[in-house]
Amino acid sequence: IIVAPYGPSCVGKSTVMRYLAEKLPLVHIQNDAIRLFLRGNGMDENEYLYKHNLLSRAGEEFLRNGYSVILDANFASDNNHVQNAEKLADEHDAKLFLIRVTASQSYILKKLKNTKFLPLDKGGLLPDANTAIEHFLRSSKQFNYDNLMSKTLSVVDSSEPLGSQLDPIITALREAIGGTYN
Repeated sequence: IIVAPYGPSCVGKSTVMRYLAEKLPLVHIQNDAIRLFLRGNGMDENEYLYKHNLLSRAGEEFLRNGYSVILDANFASDNNHVQNAEKLADEHDAKLFLIRVTASQSYILKKLKNTKFLPLDKGGLLPDANTAIEHFLRSSKQFNYDNLMSKTLSVVDSSEPLGSQLDPIITALREAIGGTYN
């Protein structure tokens, strides 16, 4: 299977995906981790992430070897993301599960204002709260998340406790993977 989240920047997509990866046998491939690696090695992140489509290529390699994957990026940020994931699922006879991650704007703004950011030169993704807030607000308006709702397994509110929201998702994903896991 392929699990792919979508929602605004800084809403908690990676937190939700990390929770799922801890509960299920899924390879968690994080776009942000790839981005940090590229930056740390002086490589152009846009060229490698988008032109070379590293996230999908990594997912393809794991799928080819029989693993289920989480492709952790914002799949609403670009129509090509979903199309690539659908193509990957078709090519590897895998089922694609989209999960929308959301939270109220006031919750996210409060969270970001109270977050201590790691400087970019020390491996941070965003330099400060103002930049993170700008990313959140822009991505909240920029993408039409409702377009993907018909393809969505579930919606998760990251401002609420995750366990009770994710238990039914975990059950559905376990059934899709086959077998039982702790």
